[in-house]
Amino acid sequence: MKNVRKIGYIMVLFVLINMSFSIVTYANQVGFSVAPVLPSNQIDKESGYFHIQLKAGNKQQLSVELKNHTEKEMVLKTSVASATTNINGVIDYSPTKNKVDETLPINLSKQITVDKAITLSPKEEKIVSVKVSMPNKDIPGVIASGISFEEEGNVKSSQLSSQTTVNNKFSYVLALLMQQSASIETQPELKLGKVKAMELNTKTSVSAPIRNLSSAYLNQVTIKSTLTKKGSSEPYYEYKKEQMQIAPNSIFEFPTFLNGKKLEDGEYLYKAVVSGVTGELNKEEQEQLEWVLTDTINIDRKQAKELNELDDLVTDKNVGLNKWLVLAVGLNVLLVLAFVSYFLFVKQRNK
Repeated sequence: MKNVRKIGYIMVLFVLINMSFSIVTYANQVGFSVAPVLPSNQIDKESGYFHIQLKAGNKQQLSVELKNHTEKEMVLKTSVASATTNINGVIDYSPTKNKVDETLPINLSKQITVDKAITLSPKEEKIVSVKVSMPNKDIPGVIASGISFEEEGNVKSSQLSSQTTVNNKFSYVLALLMQQSASIETQPELKLGKVKAMELNTKTSVSAPIRNLSSAYLNQVTIKSTLTKKGSSEPYYEYKKEQMQIAPNSIFEFPTFLNGKKLEDGEYLYKAVVSGVTGELNKEEQEQLEWVLTDTINIDRKQAKELNELDDLVTDKNVGLNKWLVLAVGLNVLLVLAFVSYFLFVKQRNK
């Protein structure tokens, strides 16, 4: 009996130590689903989102099927937003702080309307209407937007999307693309805004706002950026990222993270070589495009010092966290070994 108690104590201690060094995660089950009812003028019949052709000045009523999978009543809040590009080069169809470009041809609030709040009874299935209209002017490209459905009262959970983007809210985002002609000849047009050094996610980065002035997607994007100090022929820092996408009429705040490289004061030449394929989503033969974007950036001594100190602080914190992680893993391994050894010892002694 004493041996059983000892084993029990060790097991309880093992569980407590593991709980102290673990992160508890909760799996939020999606309580509702969203599905588009694809209309006859849908361009891509196989997609799980709206991509329609609508002539200038025309209006249309689209339908979305909502299902409540729970035993309780729920209220879904809706919102409409233009497609944007986040700092990772991923297109976001939900309301965010990402920027649209001033060249955006329409005001979405006037072109797409849906009920602000939708009530679903337990287990109810409902068809809701989305009214869309095409501006009475020539738009040669695609109008890219998204409709978000978010359960009222849920603050933190995960997002599902028909053109999937993951955020930290319990919502479903349905992409809605509209174009006036069946085939789009418009190509992306990139321009560089003012480049600046800044702190981003506690890291030192050089942020380059890459503007897409056209109503066209740029896909399979690769960016090679270099930072060269004035008077030097060799790059001070180089960075490359692949497999990105840029939304129509959006601003891609592309960050070049210095990854611990100390930033010296002085004048730098920033150069980004951007390549990708033409933005039409349903075109089989896509043309390879390339831009060379440049700007100068001045870093004064105070700014360089502040950014470098921030990097040092974050590095020190990470080292501290890593030490605790190694210690926790080591303790767990020792505890498991002690438990197994004791168990085998007791078993052998009883024999």
